[in-house]
Amino acid sequence: MTDREKERDEERERDVKRREGVEADPHGTGGFIKKPPLFVCGIIIALVIFYIVAIYYAFQAYKEFKGIAEDTAGGPENLNEGANIMAYGTLQPRQQRDVARDAAAAR
Repeated sequence: MTDREKERDEERERDVKRREGVEADPHGTGGFIKKPPLFVCGIIIALVIFYIVAIYYAFQAYKEFKGIAEDTAGGPENLNEGANIMAYGTLQPRQQRDVARDAAAAR
């Protein structure tokens, strides 16, 4: 081989190594990183849509079960009786507070 051919081969090897370093492709097609497959994008979009719908239905179920629990525990209208464990530690509604204050002032 002549010096010119050796230089050309070395240049090609360096170019190939540089490309492998920049475009690490497990499939060897060269387009894996530049443009993801349509299948992968479709799965990602489907998951995003699923999570949005699942969050909506989970919130609706939460509201329903909280309503059932409050009905079972006595509901928020019984705060003064201490029967509603769901409302433990909450402030009295304004109307109940005013009625209690007026009753105490009338005594």
